[in-house]
Amino acid sequence: MSIEVRRDEMIARTRMERESAEALLRSLMDCQSTASRVLGSLRRPDLLQPEGGGESVEAAISGTRRLISAYNRVLEELSRGLSDEDLALLEAIDGERASRPAA
Repeated sequence: MSIEVRRDEMIARTRMERESAEALLRSLMDCQSTASRVLGSLRRPDLLQPEGGGESVEAAISGTRRLISAYNRVLEELSRGLSDEDLALLEAIDGERASRPAA
């Protein structure tokens, strides 16, 4: 497989994963907004907040934003071009991942 074909496949896969992460971020933010609105309309405090419930959603949102930023950095690197050595390393990582038993 040529380097250009491999690079194009990696770009396509990274874009797809970034889009999935962006959809997850939208869902998390929608859930957070809905929960806040419902609790506000009921005039009830968030009972999970003291136990870390609200913080968990915020942590998930923050982590997802970091993931999207990482995908963007990968796409920037791919657009600049990877060396043959970089591509070989990525293929090795993909091979290791494929050989692991499914969780």
